[in-house]
Amino acid sequence: MCSPLQAPGFDIIGDIHGHLELLIQLLAKLGYQPSAGSWRHPEGRIAVFVGDLIDRGPSQVETVRTVRRMVEAGHALCCLGNHEFNAICCALGLRTLSDSDPHHTFLKEAPKGSASYHDCLYWFLTLPVWLDLPGATVVHACYDQASMQQLTGAGVTQSHTLDKDFYAFAIHGKNAPPDTPENLAYHALDTLLKGREVQLPPPNTFTDNDGRKRTRIRIRWWDNRAKTYASLALQPGVRDLPNVPLTCPVETCRPKQPVIVGHYWLPPKSKPKPLASTVVCVDYSAGHGGPLACYRYNPENPKPLLAKNFVTTQSP
Repeated sequence: MCSPLQAPGFDIIGDIHGHLELLIQLLAKLGYQPSAGSWRHPEGRIAVFVGDLIDRGPSQVETVRTVRRMVEAGHALCCLGNHEFNAICCALGLRTLSDSDPHHTFLKEAPKGSASYHDCLYWFLTLPVWLDLPGATVVHACYDQASMQQLTGAGVTQSHTLDKDFYAFAIHGKNAPPDTPENLAYHALDTLLKGREVQLPPPNTFTDNDGRKRTRIRIRWWDNRAKTYASLALQPGVRDLPNVPLTCPVETCRPKQPVIVGHYWLPPKSKPKPLASTVVCVDYSAGHGGPLACYRYNPENPKPLLAKNFVTTQSP
């Protein structure tokens, strides 16, 4: 069997969050067919999942099993999302859940200690932090070469995976002194899986979509033209962002080759289109009632990224 990276094309699928019905609908729409307990494309195309398979939806364990079967059959690739990362941290006792944390919905389906729980967590540990496709990169939230280099030097394997000892090392680095190896490892993972953030100047705050007061904004990490915090922010649906001038330099990165991410809960009723000439997001809020989106990437024609290459389901 040929390597999945030699496929004629890649169908890069956004955050599923346990909505198996949307995944099956999308795979069928893309031309994938049931095959020996998995799904495969008759032309040899490969499905690529950006992570966040779990939390929130009604069929989380079976979503993980479906994607895993495709990966193990050579019909798909999958990278780590921040929700899989959080699940690993929770399993290792490195993360405490609030009452409102969506991970409770996963634990209700797969209680700690159950076979389903161990199967899912074991597989999450095998997922790469990012994927290098021919001429493109898939990463859950942010393309950041410095973070990739930091992890490559600290503990990521050639296939961009991490072992559980490194997770413990990195997570303990959250509160470690600045610029220590563990602190740098934590911030590298945090950037790639959750995106870049900047602090708002006091006393500015905003209310996120879950009703929580925030003092830091996720930013449009590829956009060096923003002049205000509101225009720099990537916080879809938030209306009270402070429209005040930037008071600090903001590091941005416009990648030269295509980068495909998920993570950002783009408005479900908006028409999918590239965020920049080399950046596409495939998360259109399937976890909150939106459609599941896919970008069809063809290595023979990697650029320009085009709106017509998106395929989506109907909202449930």
